Amino acid sequence: NGIDIYSLHVDCKVTSRFAHSIVTSKVVNRANGSREAKFEVELPKTAFITNFT
Repeated sequence: NGIDIYSLHVDCKVTSRFAHSIVTSKVVNRANGSREAKFEVELPKTAFITNFT
């Protein structure tokens, strides 16, 4: 489909019962036109995401 994962990095710090995780993903579009890249992550039911950019 022309979309390749260029890099994927996960950094996690656990303090008490909380995990602060930073996931950085870079993808490259090698196609001749625009393409959609999906990003999926599974979280526990009580977890949440902040600062998604």
